[in-house]
Amino acid sequence: MRKLNILVGHDFQNPSNIALDFCKELSFQKKLHCDVVHIAPDLRIHYSSFFNESLSETYENANATLEKNLNEALMLFVDSKYKNQFEYSTKIRFGNVHEELKKISDDKLYDFLFLGTNAKNHSDFLFGGNKAEKIIRNINIPIGVFKQKRHQTEKALVLVDMEDSPQLVVREAFRLAQKLGITKLNFATFLPIIPYYLTGPHLAASVELANIQEFSAKDRKLQEEKLHEIVKKETVSNIKTAVDIVSPQGKNLYQAVVDYLKERSQDIVIQGRHKRSAIGDFIVGSLGQTLLRKTNSNLILIPIE
Repeated sequence: MRKLNILVGHDFQNPSNIALDFCKELSFQKKLHCDVVHIAPDLRIHYSSFFNESLSETYENANATLEKNLNEALMLFVDSKYKNQFEYSTKIRFGNVHEELKKISDDKLYDFLFLGTNAKNHSDFLFGGNKAEKIIRNINIPIGVFKQKRHQTEKALVLVDMEDSPQLVVREAFRLAQKLGITKLNFATFLPIIPYYLTGPHLAASVELANIQEFSAKDRKLQEEKLHEIVKKETVSNIKTAVDIVSPQGKNLYQAVVDYLKERSQDIVIQGRHKRSAIGDFIVGSLGQTLLRKTNSNLILIPIE
């Protein structure tokens, strides 16, 4: 079996080690190699007005020394906890964090990009302040964003939007499960939202509650049959599956997903994602961003073109 190549972003902070903990667990089941990379600021960008040709050689020499020292420090940081536990190497790059990680991942040498984050709530992400959110927008490989150590290592929840490439998401989820040693996948999709004013005490006189409930039951059965069919078509023999259909029951869809995850204490959630700008996420919304902000689940995002 081919060795997994994993790129791990590290910033000398303990949350980054959550991603390395995942690599350690994974190494018990799979052969892998982790490239642990730290992106340092490029002084030429921050102090461009001071640089000219006469200073370029001085800068290059200073940069080489800084790279050597940072790489030694990063190796010591990682060795202090993981030495001889799995295969890894360290490297230093200079520049913007999300731009450099995109350049590295575009080389197509890696199966995954792993990141650790300590963001606990919505305020930690305001104004794009969390690096994880900026990074995931344009990366073209599956991204694992880890917020806690895994407890249930054998199973994962897959969120499937039946209106947005469901077959691709299911197929890629099975591929990821094989790579990550996951033996059970629970697939979940969500019914269309029926507005609260059609289901609550202010039900319009012209709408029969029984008709709404009948529509919901029929739609649930239809969606369940569709998802079962897709899962059956893409299934892998050594991976167990289950399908769940959940109604938001008048809630905001994203909040319904968050509540669903909290009720089930899912350690790993797999979801498809589109590349969008920060403005696009603000206007259109993004389920992946919501899960990052409002849950403690470890999230694996599959790029959808």
